[in-house]
Amino acid sequence: MQGMVKKAVTSAINRSASAARTAGVKKVRERYEIRAKDVNSTFSFRKAGSDGMAAILKSKTQGGLPLIKFKTNPKVPMAPNQPRDGVKATVLKGQKRTLKRAFVAKVGAGGHVGVFERSNTKRLPIKELFGPPIPYMLNNNEIRDEMEQTFAATFRARFSHDLDRQLGRLVR
Repeated sequence: MQGMVKKAVTSAINRSASAARTAGVKKVRERYEIRAKDVNSTFSFRKAGSDGMAAILKSKTQGGLPLIKFKTNPKVPMAPNQPRDGVKATVLKGQKRTLKRAFVAKVGAGGHVGVFERSNTKRLPIKELFGPPIPYMLNNNEIRDEMEQTFAATFRARFSHDLDRQLGRLVR
């Protein structure tokens, strides 16, 4: 009986953590002009199991997210035909900014496309422009609260369901 309760708890924890991640991604996308794929790619998820009754959900990046990952216009390099007024970028929904000195280019051997700006009046060096890192976006109080509430609500529902399923196996 004790093993069945443990299985029900670990299953409910894993489902709840997954639901919390989904809620966090949705909330981030309500505030920021970013794709779900870009947010999901930063998560690592260690499931609860027989070794421990805790799931670990982390979001980690090396730095800011390249500005090209947000809503930008133009989105592709237009080498000879760059718009004179620069690049229009929207990081937070409803807050479009024009970056007058910025341009979109493909650089490096791998062909990385990004939004760049010249460091001085000469042709080179150029520097890539970045938006906020995803862990920073997820650390917003509103988003964190939504994730915690989703985890708690899902855990309550899933635990009773999983326990009933485990106990149903005893009856058979």
